[in-house]
Amino acid sequence: MLKLARATKNPSAGVTAIMGKAKLLGLVVDKSDVYTVLRKPAREPTDVKQMSLEEWQRRFGPSRSKS
Repeated sequence: MLKLARATKNPSAGVTAIMGKAKLLGLVVDKSDVYTVLRKPAREPTDVKQMSLEEWQRRFGPSRSKS
């Protein structure tokens, strides 16, 4: 593919073709798939199975000092 891209002086077509093949084979992962958070693990053992976002932020988020 590299030789063909150089011969036709159109390397972007070669890159697009290779990326298309990689996506079909599952070798390329979209950024939206990577940043999806399915659950937020607790820092300390707990018997609570699920926590709301507000509870999690209050318990594990950065502490805000009162000045």
